[in-house]
Amino acid sequence: MATWAREVERREWTKRMLRNDRNMSIKTLLLSLTFLVVASASAQHKTGMILKDGVFVIPTEEDALEQFVIKGNREPALAILTQTLDSRSASALDALADNLVRIMLDDDDPLVRFDVRLLLEQAASGIGGGTPYAGMQQTFITLYEASSDAEMAAENRQSVYVSGRLDYVRNVHESAAKPEKACTIREPQWSIITADGIVSDEPELKEEDICPYDQNTWCMAGKILMYNKDSAVNEFEVRPTCFGSVYRDGTWWEVRH
Repeated sequence: MATWAREVERREWTKRMLRNDRNMSIKTLLLSLTFLVVASASAQHKTGMILKDGVFVIPTEEDALEQFVIKGNREPALAILTQTLDSRSASALDALADNLVRIMLDDDDPLVRFDVRLLLEQAASGIGGGTPYAGMQQTFITLYEASSDAEMAAENRQSVYVSGRLDYVRNVHESAAKPEKACTIREPQWSIITADGIVSDEPELKEEDICPYDQNTWCMAGKILMYNKDSAVNEFEVRPTCFGSVYRDGTWWEVRH
């Protein structure tokens, strides 16, 4: 009787083990299928694509704008403008670029404006192996020529250079008026703090204490060319004239007087 009971117990144990093995096999199969699905989805996903209903798809121009405005995601718009995912008509590219330029001009958030400018500069230079969006070069030139203030002009001039129109920036530098005299940097008048920690005099920084050419067209165009090691500009002419720098022992110094 005891022998029979042990035999039944052994068979039941064997059945349970077989069930567990089958369950494990099923679980392993399902897990493998899951990995295959994920791997397949990953293989189909390229930079700039977006996820819709669990599937990666090539974005429309509307998708790209939505991704940028709502999520701050530049990749779909960049992929469209550089045509890394598919080919687009010139009118579609221009329409997307125009909408992005409008955001750059109208948005009050400097970070958003910076993001748009960076995106458009990247598109114009074809970053990531795509086709450069050549239409952006003329747009940046138009923006530069229509700039309402010196700071905006400097930003747009930089974008013109980054977009590939080195010749235009060189011409701006050559055509602009060079400052009549080199600037100097003087020490500002600092506050005097007494022994008991009371400030006896407010700091005073006069206009003549600093170099006045931070928005000068000749200086700023020269700065862009100089920092990009462009052979069209003479660093030993621009630095002392515009920034009060002195070259000593192989290094540029700002000398305070």
